[in-house]
Amino acid sequence: ILLADKDRHPDLIVDTGDIADNPGSQFLETSNEVSFWRRAQQEVRAKWYGWESTLRTSLVGARGYLTGICEEVGINPEHQLLVVPGNHDLLMQGLFGAGRTKRALEIFSEVFGNYFRHDFLRFYSPGNTEVCLCNLGVLSFNSTDQNRRAFSLASGHICLDELSAAAEFTAKKSNWADAFCLALMHHHPLPMALAGTRGLAED
Repeated sequence: ILLADKDRHPDLIVDTGDIADNPGSQFLETSNEVSFWRRAQQEVRAKWYGWESTLRTSLVGARGYLTGICEEVGINPEHQLLVVPGNHDLLMQGLFGAGRTKRALEIFSEVFGNYFRHDFLRFYSPGNTEVCLCNLGVLSFNSTDQNRRAFSLASGHICLDELSAAAEFTAKKSNWADAFCLALMHHHPLPMALAGTRGLAED
């Protein structure tokens, strides 16, 4: 879509997660096919270790794709590309391996670096840097729960440490109150209604 519409000269590209191409796609295959539990443990353990390498490779490819789009539409990714992780970037199949989420987030942060950040952006009138059209405050969050170890059903969570860091960032921006504010995250950090019900699912 961006490439087809690049004559509009986009100011900002945002990717809100699920960037990795299912790095654990062989996991279930392996655990279902083996005959003995001991062999299953060995095979699954091998998949866990291989997952880190495959995740990094997948994320590096995605980074190249996104920066390539930035180049095509004529924007600088260092200032105009923002990326946050989704559950498929940090969990196998988007569901399994909550105990390894912290390591996966480290890999994501290493690969995407400053693209995963809070920011304060100013948009000026074309050809006139004296006229600021918009101040945009952006807070970028990881909404995949790093602490839960049980089967998570891809539910979201933003920890207090992240909220505190965001508050510190905004406190340093004297004109934050005058900005249009945008929070980037992946999906449902709040309790969600179950299909066919009117109530909220308890987290």
